[in-house]
Parts: sequence; structure tokens; C-alpha cells
Amino acid sequence: MNRDGIDGREPAFLKKSLMDHANQPATSRQYMIALHKWRSGVAFAACTVTLVCAVYAIVAGMLLYTAQGYHPSELFRFFTTDANILTAAAAGMIIPFTVEGYRRKQFTYPKWLALVHYAGTICVTLTMVCAVGLISWFDRELAFGGYNIFLHIVCPVMVLVSFFLVESDRKISCKEALLCLLPFAVYAMVYTAEVALIGEQNGGWPDFYQAMVYMPAGVSFVLLVVAALAVSFGIRKVYNSLTDRRERRMMAHWDPAAAPVEIKIEVFGLGRYRGLHGDDRAALPLDIFRMLTERYGLTEEELARAYLRGLLDGRAERKERKAQ
Repeated sequence: MNRDGIDGREPAFLKKSLMDHANQPATSRQYMIALHKWRSGVAFAACTVTLVCAVYAIVAGMLLYTAQGYHPSELFRFFTTDANILTAAAAGMIIPFTVEGYRRKQFTYPKWLALVHYAGTICVTLTMVCAVGLISWFDRELAFGGYNIFLHIVCPVMVLVSFFLVESDRKISCKEALLCLLPFAVYAMVYTAEVALIGEQNGGWPDFYQAMVYMPAGVSFVLLVVAALAVSFGIRKVYNSLTDRRERRMMAHWDPAAAPVEIKIEVFGLGRYRGLHGDDRAALPLDIFRMLTERYGLTEEELARAYLRGLLDGRAERKERKAQ
């Protein structure tokens, strides 16, 4: 086995015409490296769009509310504002991981952050659902007029598109779909307490969403719960379907007839590349290991050994180059 982690030849496992700089078919590890660079770039663009849209929505709402003679702080009583703050926070925290992923050729970020991103997307989507299905019935201007068309329609649509573009290599479970409804549930309880239990006449909030004007409070509560569940599980279904399709597309670049030793050679080469060009915090690509294990019958331990040998080999060469 030579310094490139191959035994005198470069296996070509791609079924599509991904070409390298020498105009030769790229190896599977080269495809994985290119894939993570692509993921990092797409995630950076998507999260930047999300952040810009969310911040603009918040600022636009504050300007609109101030123009109507209210104190800007009162804007934070609205679910639309709080949802956009949550979305902006999640996107803003993911952006550094996209930059690091592009540099290290391995895009990954914590699971808890992926769930915060998901929760924010659920919340802004609910604002759109409420605007279209509830607010527009009694006040179309409040739902779609002026800045509100951006707050209630444009921003949620852009956030949805951005969320589906950011790949986390994880699927969303039913438990997580319920867990990520927590921000909505907390707001719903606060709103109910302020409007129904305390009441505006006692210093509580006015029923600015008109949730208890045209129907009993119990009916509004049931409808909102149903809408929240539908949004959460609908987003989950689409996201998981996209993840399945991405995994199938990824595995199409690995020859199903390849011998296990060839797969370990490719994994070694992937580790060596990241050791040579990455840093000391390189993480194991467990998502790739899982798919390779399912297809080729290799264990994660075997793949991890090959990857770590390549990683250490790459790091050793990187240190030699720095010393020269």
C-alpha cells in the first residue's frame, strides 16, 4: 500500500462521471470529500438566507409596531417574533460549523443544534399556517398587508427551503418531532394564561390572534394542537424523505460488487486526506460507516480502524511538511 492508501492503482467506484483534475473517474473517497465541501457551502448559503430573513422579519415587525404607536418591547409578545428569533439563533449557530466543515472537508454539527433548527422551522411555519388559516379570515390586512406578507409568508417559505437544504445526516424521529413542539407548547400555555385566565381587563394580553373571538377557547386549542402536530410531522416526513434520497444517491457512488478490502482502502484514503488537510479534531464519519456496514457487511470497528490509520498517516505527513 502506497502513501495514497492504495496498492498501486486508484479504484474507480463511481457510477456517474465525477472527474478529477487528471480527467479520470474519481474514487469514492474523492466523491465524499467533494460532497462534504458541497454540503458545507449549501448549508452556509441556506443558513445565511435564514438568518437574513429572520432578522429582517424581526426588524420589520418592530418598525411596523412602532409606527402603530406601541412600544417595541411589546412586539415580543407575538409568536411570529419569537419564532423568528429562535430560527435566527439556530441558523447563526450553524454558520460557524459550515465554515469549519468546508475547511476540514467534513460538515457536521451537534444533534441538539439540529433540533433547535427544526424547532425554529416548525414555529415559523406555524405562523404561516395561522396567518393563512386563521388571521386572514377576519383581517386580511393583518395577515398579508405591508410588512406582514414578509413576516407571515415570505420568511417562513424561505426558512422551510433553507431547512430542507441543510443536511445533517440524521433522520428526525417521532419523539424528536414531539420534543421540538416544546417552544410552541410553552407559548400556547403563556398565551392561554394571559388571555383566558388573566384577561386584558386585569393586565393580561389582548386576544390579538382572535383565537377566542370566533370560536370557544377549547375548539381553538384543539385546532392549534392539530395544526402544530401536522406541521411538525409534515416537515419530518419531507426531511426524512430527502435524507433517504441523499443516502441512495451517495451509495450509488460505491460499487456494490467491490470487495471489502477495496472499501477499507477507500476509507483509509478518506481518513488520510482529512488527516493531511484537516485538523486534530477530525471526527469519524459515522453516517458513511453505517451505510457501508449495511451494504458490504463490514463492521464499524473495521472501518474505524482503516479510517484512523489513514488519519494518523495523513497527520504524520502533515507534520513532516510543516517541519521542512
